[in-house]
Amino acid sequence: MKAFNVRPKENSGQGPKKHISTTLLLILVPIIVVSIVFIILFLSGQAETQIKQLSFQNLERESDYNAERFGANVSNIVSKAEYLMKSAESVKFANRNEFRDFQAQAVGIGGNIETAFYTGFMDVDMIYADGTQVADDYEPRTRGWDKDAVNGNYQSFTETEPYMDVVFNAMCVSFIKKTTLKDGTFGATGVDIFLTTMSEETAALKPLGTGITAVLANDIILGNPDAAINGMSVNEAGDELLKRAYEQIKAGDSAAIKDDGKVYYVAASAIPGTSWILYSAVPEADVLSALRTFQKICYVIMAVIIAIIVIVLLTVISTVITVPLRKVTNAAVKISEGDFNVDLPTESKNE
Repeated sequence: MKAFNVRPKENSGQGPKKHISTTLLLILVPIIVVSIVFIILFLSGQAETQIKQLSFQNLERESDYNAERFGANVSNIVSKAEYLMKSAESVKFANRNEFRDFQAQAVGIGGNIETAFYTGFMDVDMIYADGTQVADDYEPRTRGWDKDAVNGNYQSFTETEPYMDVVFNAMCVSFIKKTTLKDGTFGATGVDIFLTTMSEETAALKPLGTGITAVLANDIILGNPDAAINGMSVNEAGDELLKRAYEQIKAGDSAAIKDDGKVYYVAASAIPGTSWILYSAVPEADVLSALRTFQKICYVIMAVIIAIIVIVLLTVISTVITVPLRKVTNAAVKISEGDFNVDLPTESKNE
């Protein structure tokens, strides 16, 4: 009889078959990578949304707080002036000197805020609380503030348009009212509030640690980081961010504004007791800087985790599948060659 030698089949030309470990890795690794990336991006997106919302809320709160603080300073001065002049109108003065002495109580009415307190009567008498003397030809009744208070019959102190005081070189706003004494004489009383202190405080404010603040009376700039444009209108100043904030945001609102390619969060708050608006702005990049740093750290950690998972999978697959399968394959080859003296490990309790 002829002996037939069984020869292994020749390679069909499709190339070497992939190891099962490689196949498993090609399936598992992309699934794991996509899952981890999705989770990181999802959590990062949620965190960014929450940070933006909280930043807007905190900016609004800080803006409201500063507006309330500035408003309290102005209201405190005006309230004291109201009380003083209501008292003056209820007292019968023997002469103008007695009124002069009474009005002297208004000196220092603003505390650390510079003020000027005065009354101009229709008989041309002009009396300053601090004793300031005016020129002999100065007639209060010809002045706009006096005419407005008397003709408008202002019974309480009323805000006027702010202006740049050439003597003090500072922004100033006047509150005026009509004053009628017991003897029937009348005129107008004014309290000038110089805004130097408020302008300096405004320039120093840093909302959320890095932002900027500005105070506007209609479109007139009362305070902002650039003192050179105080007293100018928004259009004259050439500050595009402030111009957009003035045009787009009303008191009590907040919004994101683009300026020179950057995004700013802006909040606007009404200053109580005045017609002024306080604007607070902070760059979005500053708000999200900590998050961006955290995201970069997350990406590095993600890459490290993926590398560790791949190494662990390689080790596990090699230990649990590849090595035992190689032993089984070698044993099968020996059996096919007629060698039945094969010892296979049987310690595992699974397949």
